[in-house]
Amino acid sequence: MAEWHQSQAPQESVQQRIEKLHNHLESIDFPTTLVAYNSNELFGSVSLTHYNRLVGYPDAVWLANLFVCPQHRNCGVGSALLLAAESFAHRHGCNELFLYTRDKDVYYKDRGWLSLGSHDFSGNTKTIMKCLLGKR
Repeated sequence: MAEWHQSQAPQESVQQRIEKLHNHLESIDFPTTLVAYNSNELFGSVSLTHYNRLVGYPDAVWLANLFVCPQHRNCGVGSALLLAAESFAHRHGCNELFLYTRDKDVYYKDRGWLSLGSHDFSGNTKTIMKCLLGKR
């Protein structure tokens, strides 16, 4: 799983990702990582974390690292993980979630997320999005 996360954000090493995931295991609420699996087969994962590095955006819980193994894509795994993350966040007191994406804004819009505009991340433009929890 750490290799999946690292492939999406190569600025961190696999070892750094492993350490972050261990931190998620020790947390009661955030950060956390939800996992979709069957027996010993991993289908995908999604993380929720506090993130406050973006000027102009609140210190809030952000959805990150939604990843589904290629062989399990287009079967509803990503949508199930997204709904589980939204539900988890809402149960733990969040009224909204944020995320940023390089190229999956349509995917999230189709699932009720709102585009808030774009932000430059070290020369890479990404779309910032927000989901109002408990409103759908």
